[in-house]
Amino acid sequence: MKNIFTHLFFWGASILATQSVFAQQYTGKGYAGGVAGTNYSAPSTEITAETGAKVLDGSIIFAQNFDVADDAGPDFDKDNGVTFEIKYNEDKPYTDGGGGDIRGYSTKDGDNPADFVAIRFNNGNHTWRRSGKWVRYSVDFAAGDFNFIYRAKTDNGFSDHKFFIRLYDPADMSTAVFEHEIDLTEEGAFPAADGDTFNKVRRIGGGNSQTAWFKLLEKITVEAKTYVVEIDDAITNGQAHYGEFAFNVAEEIEEPTEPEISIVVPLSESYVWDSTEVKVNAFDPAVGDENGDGVDSVMFELKDEAGAVVGKDTIRVSPFAWKFNSLDHADGNYSIVAKAAFTSAVEASTEPVNIKIKNTPPAISWVTPIKTEVEEGEEPDRAEIKGNAYQIEVSVADPAVGVENGDGILNVYFQLFDKRPEATQTTAIETYTDEDGLPYTWVLDTEQYEDGNYELRIGVRLLEGKTAWSSNPVMIKNISTEATVSFDGLEDDDVLYGTYDFSVMAYDPAVGTDNGSGVTSVVYMIYDDAQNEVSRDTLEVAPYTYSVNTLEMADGNYMIDAVASFSAAAPEFVSKSFTVNNAVAVSWTSETPSSDVYGTVDFELSAQLDAVTDGGGVTSVTYVLLNENDEEVATSELTVAPFAWSLNTVEYADGNYSVLADVLFMNGVVESVDTISFVVNNAATVSWVTAFTAAISDTKSFEVSAYLDVLGTTHGEGVTSVTYTLSDASENELSSVTVSDAPFSTELVTTEYANGDYLMVATVTFENGKEVSTESLAFTIFNAPLSAGDDLKLAGVAPNPFQDVLTVLLNKSVATTIELLDINGNVVLFLEVEGVEQQEIATSHLTEGLYILRVVQGDKVSTLKVVK
Repeated sequence: MKNIFTHLFFWGASILATQSVFAQQYTGKGYAGGVAGTNYSAPSTEITAETGAKVLDGSIIFAQNFDVADDAGPDFDKDNGVTFEIKYNEDKPYTDGGGGDIRGYSTKDGDNPADFVAIRFNNGNHTWRRSGKWVRYSVDFAAGDFNFIYRAKTDNGFSDHKFFIRLYDPADMSTAVFEHEIDLTEEGAFPAADGDTFNKVRRIGGGNSQTAWFKLLEKITVEAKTYVVEIDDAITNGQAHYGEFAFNVAEEIEEPTEPEISIVVPLSESYVWDSTEVKVNAFDPAVGDENGDGVDSVMFELKDEAGAVVGKDTIRVSPFAWKFNSLDHADGNYSIVAKAAFTSAVEASTEPVNIKIKNTPPAISWVTPIKTEVEEGEEPDRAEIKGNAYQIEVSVADPAVGVENGDGILNVYFQLFDKRPEATQTTAIETYTDEDGLPYTWVLDTEQYEDGNYELRIGVRLLEGKTAWSSNPVMIKNISTEATVSFDGLEDDDVLYGTYDFSVMAYDPAVGTDNGSGVTSVVYMIYDDAQNEVSRDTLEVAPYTYSVNTLEMADGNYMIDAVASFSAAAPEFVSKSFTVNNAVAVSWTSETPSSDVYGTVDFELSAQLDAVTDGGGVTSVTYVLLNENDEEVATSELTVAPFAWSLNTVEYADGNYSVLADVLFMNGVVESVDTISFVVNNAATVSWVTAFTAAISDTKSFEVSAYLDVLGTTHGEGVTSVTYTLSDASENELSSVTVSDAPFSTELVTTEYANGDYLMVATVTFENGKEVSTESLAFTIFNAPLSAGDDLKLAGVAPNPFQDVLTVLLNKSVATTIELLDINGNVVLFLEVEGVEQQEIATSHLTEGLYILRVVQGDKVSTLKVVK
């Protein structure tokens, strides 16, 4: 296995998408830039747990080793390589807020292994990194030493060309077995030509008109196993590289052993004007790999477009930099060549670096912060910047195109450099590329950095392909070094009400940064709109809180001044404007009843403190119920909106009432509303419809008449239910039933109870919540059994019902006693017979009604119910 090749292409939201095919053998011409040179776009919507894989046009995306005609590439042997499949897996749950799986596999002798090793493509984002994201994948390595090789932009890519590469053993993802930060962001240090090296990264050629391949010279030593490769802190929006990279066996490209030299400033194809400095990186590996190691001198030559030397100098002192004045030359294309003479008597020359002298350079103006121009060699006048969202803005134009902001400009990228004495990092500590066009801005969080000297730098890329630079020395100053006083929480034009506590933060940093450090007193003064002093107070002890009851002030506009005096510094002054508004408004939203009320009545009002713009401002509402004598009979204090009071009028006697309400606002104002008067009428009428004149038997119906007087006199008006309760003569409850449907009657099955006296009470529940019970209805149950004794066939009767004659039919002609009893158990007829089977009894003297015929033969008794 001669090398391992991996290829992934992410450019913003563009990705390579093909049908499912196997990896093809590399043709030897170059690295893949797409399928036959074509890029397929996919939606830029992030993949989440909700959207899943549906946001992509295709669910499988392959990046493969295809030939691209316009990319010559390094001449590497790629008989074996690594290919990747990006699969938005619909079968497995999404994790970490959504995303797809990246699956890697090795092309071993042209065959794909059966299994994929799943790895994360973080959060479904289609570039290496946006806002802190990363990409990981699995690679099968052979044992040996490898170099990391990748393709990157060469025009403006160095502005943010900075990222990490890490290798992990899959068994331990917490500790990298290899880690290196690639950083080519330093202006003038970017490898401008093939063979140039900076920060252990060498430009090795290939690519296209805007890209080249780069090689990390630090070797990666691995065992023959699978590693997880992580690319982190990659370039925002993919500006510096395309995402294509490889691991090449280290021995295949020999490390340089001869002395070498490269021009690092200016970059190839750059604009230059005024005083132009040329810097080189030259060293003899036999002496060291730092710039200047083994160098005796460097000769510089400036050549015009015809190749004639128009400027020349030899520098014999490190760092071997040459300055020339472009104003001495006409606008046009030039080239610079540097030749180093080494102490080893060896010489080495650079490739020509093409530049363009343009003595009418791009117009660059710093809008914020404003840049103050100073003479060369003087200490810059640094603008102070602070805060977590400081907006940097520049105005740029190419005079050859126009003078308006943005004329002839492709984009602008920003850099921040740390210029404090203790700073160790010489490259940009933060970068940002403005791809959105006008206005050219960058919002910088300065609070993440220590106070001190820094430098803002912008690179302006013109439409014709050249880049111009401008720097602006600044000072980050989030911690004040002067005595200061500022209001805490109060902003200009705030609207105040009630009691308001004014407070300030005052301190002298020379003493301390706590409130009150070095402060002797704080004087508050309030003025009205006519500049008349309204109030003042002097406080000598922190926290300097001045409580003002604005109810004692007229509504209107005011100004408050706070003057802090210090023990070792001049007084400091701060002023704010504010408005007092204690106006309130209260009104009923519930209407006065147009007729008598009953049951529960709701009272509600609208209350507003004008100064509270989102509505409300109410602390509490107190409702008071008064009777017709204006006596208080009930109160209710509510502290939670909507401040509605439900009054159950059933709890009070019928009559005339009124309700008033007092509203307490957050500013301390109490406002009352007019009273609402009304008549409570919860009277109800309930009476028995059912009546009995004699004992009852079988099934009987019970019914009442009930209605709320305020609703009318029709039975059932306002009735919710009727509960019938049955008790014995001693008022012991036996049963009850509740009827909820009109006509609210019930039936009693008397045979379920013993003969005797009973009471029935009906309790009516009305819709106003009131309950009214009837008087007890007394009645007697008498259900005579049809027969009793051992023989159920002692006698019969005919007819039944009877009139003037009742015939008793005996089944035996033995001695028999015949008795006839009325409903109250009184014997109204007695007869003894023997030797007969039929006996007629005269009954004309009996009243109509129910009777019991009792027949006794020896010890046997039968009873029959008969009716006249």
